[in-house]
Amino acid sequence: MPNYYESWKKWKGVEGTIIKDIHMAIIPKGCMRPQYAESWGDYWIDEKGVLQIRAVEMPNPMFSHYILEHEYHEAIRCIRDGISLESIERFDALHADHEDPGQLITAPYHKHHMNGMMKERLSCLMDGVDFGDYDNSEPV
Repeated sequence: MPNYYESWKKWKGVEGTIIKDIHMAIIPKGCMRPQYAESWGDYWIDEKGVLQIRAVEMPNPMFSHYILEHEYHEAIRCIRDGISLESIERFDALHADHEDPGQLITAPYHKHHMNGMMKERLSCLMDGVDFGDYDNSEPV
């Protein structure tokens, strides 16, 4: 496994800095970054080195928090393992015809995405929410 500290410093070219700030927001679906307009969640590091995490607004507010959890866990593990945002975005663009490119075994972030999905499922279970109801819901 790569050195955690070094991976944080190098992800997205934020050389010499450790990501100490994380900003999470729940936003309307139409406000996602263009390349993730149809997605429920997104993450990136901004020009100030802040890890930005977004989730779409869902009819049940807890559902948006499940998405944030997924994106957070996926992002920090990708950073830790040295999987660049560029490689994630490139893979997603090449597989835009797939409903969820992260589920493809060839995705560079596949295990990280699946970890995020496990977090969503666990949150549903712990909250007494049927995962199917969550998974089949639509953003508001």
